[in-house]
Amino acid sequence: MIRKFLAVLAVWTTASCQTIASHPTLPASGGFVTQLGVDTIAIERYTRTADGLEGDVALRSPRVRLIHYSATLDANGRMTSLTSSTKRPGAAA
Repeated sequence: MIRKFLAVLAVWTTASCQTIASHPTLPASGGFVTQLGVDTIAIERYTRTADGLEGDVALRSPRVRLIHYSATLDANGRMTSLTSSTKRPGAAA
């Protein structure tokens, strides 16, 4: 499940970074709420800078976990690296 999420995140990040690079008036930060029916299953917030993208995701399914990710972008807004860390709330970092 986590690998699928990270794969989707990588594709989404690449697409959004290229969109932001071609539209510099888009906001530099934002957030998402993902719902399955009436249940909220994920909340994400992100910040985009000229050379990076950083964000945090709280997932509820199948277990609660927190994901922090950071991507480095080149001058064209394409992702050159992506790192992420996952932890359970209350657990040691």
